[in-house]
Amino acid sequence: MDTTPDSTLTDAQRTIADLRRKLAEAEAREGATAEVLQLISSSAGDLTPVFDAMLRKVMQLCAATFGILWTHDGQHLRPVARRGVPAAYAAFLTSETHSAADDPLTQRFLAGEPFIYAEGVNEYYAAGNRYARALVELGGGRSLLSVPLCKDGSCWAFLSSIGARCATSMTGRSRCCRISPRRR
Repeated sequence: MDTTPDSTLTDAQRTIADLRRKLAEAEAREGATAEVLQLISSSAGDLTPVFDAMLRKVMQLCAATFGILWTHDGQHLRPVARRGVPAAYAAFLTSETHSAADDPLTQRFLAGEPFIYAEGVNEYYAAGNRYARALVELGGGRSLLSVPLCKDGSCWAFLSSIGARCATSMTGRSRCCRISPRRR
């Protein structure tokens, strides 16, 4: 198959556009990292602004509807920062102790997964997991990106960004979820 000058030019234009997009994404990540590091260096021991900045930047980079930063003490999860969380889901988050043993996503992190991207929480929702049910029914969550924050092999926190409709990956492709929560 022969290539024409027009097809070669089109391929080069696509490559250039793809490289520009990747560069813009890398610059956004670098800027977010620099801002968080600046906050850490000026925090004087108060981590609240650092957690808030981390959450804000992650949500911005992922185009998330809301986000939560969880700490993990080895047994329990505790939400220490929240942004944009719907009121009903926020009430659920603060109403009880969240056992790490009951949360399959936490178990995946503790088993060594570097991140979890769930286009839908279908698997957990269908299995009757109460955390997934609360996320869907109270928070309107449909997609989830979670990253553990670990030091010396021990995970001490998890950063979760949640989409209420469709998640848009860093490549710009929209991914819609097929989940229909039961209405009570």
